[in-house]
Amino acid sequence: MTNSNDIHAGNEIDLREIITALWRGKFFIIFCTTVSIVFASYNLRHEEKKYSITYKLKPVSQKDNGPNISGLGGIASLAGINLPSSSSSDFNVFKELIYSNEVSHEIIKNKDMTRMLFAGEWHKSLGKYSPGKKSKISELKNYVKNLLLGEEEEIYIPPNSRRLAKFISEYVKLTVERKTGFLFLTSEHSQPELILKLLIEITNASDGIIRDRYVNFSKEPLDFYKEKLNSSRSREHREALAQLISKEQQKLMLASSGKYFAIEPITKPVISLYPTHPRPMSNLILSLFIGLVFSMLIVLLRNKILKD
Repeated sequence: MTNSNDIHAGNEIDLREIITALWRGKFFIIFCTTVSIVFASYNLRHEEKKYSITYKLKPVSQKDNGPNISGLGGIASLAGINLPSSSSSDFNVFKELIYSNEVSHEIIKNKDMTRMLFAGEWHKSLGKYSPGKKSKISELKNYVKNLLLGEEEEIYIPPNSRRLAKFISEYVKLTVERKTGFLFLTSEHSQPELILKLLIEITNASDGIIRDRYVNFSKEPLDFYKEKLNSSRSREHREALAQLISKEQQKLMLASSGKYFAIEPITKPVISLYPTHPRPMSNLILSLFIGLVFSMLIVLLRNKILKD
């Protein structure tokens, strides 16, 4: 009968054998690790440097001194009129508008910015957009993709609002700080000055759309409130309506004359002082780890094959 201790000993990993095998293959390990670090260093030298851009925003503060008139909401809804939205809902609408085609439609009117954003497709000599030159690797990828998925080659579409909206969704990240409720627009790009201008354009376009919607919407509710004020006999009701009209007129005045309506910047957009991508130390440490692990596995695998 086979002794269980012998079976257990046979299944144990022989650390001395592993260390001996690694020591014998030390020059191969050093060579692979060096090649990995050199390759990472080469990529770091030739990889595009990207900078981070941060734009901090907050809702426009509006004083709320008006009464809480629950009855007016019911009266207005019966008349087929919705009460004007609050600044908090304007803030939520602003967040949704950033990636919308509506905002991109306003931004793309800036021809100079559009040409800079899609510089690879703009041909100054021809005065029009056309497909940029693709590398052989890109052509091979497209060919394999079309072959596997059975798709036809995509038809070139010049820059438009939908393409710009897609560009914004890829390069602009939106986050809301929980404690303060502030909105952060961040991006990482090799042309930080251009993206900085784009963030300002996005903010102004989104805020302008909300402003225009409110101006176009406010006349009908205000006329309704004034009509109810003239027909109302209750003193409290008349005072409440007068305060509500005053509050909405102040907001309308802000929409007509103020620079910011729903959102305003806390600070100017900031570009990082140094590149944030690629990260040299992280890449070098990762390449060192990959080189070590890869070479050690090869050495141990070779030792196992020879032993068998």
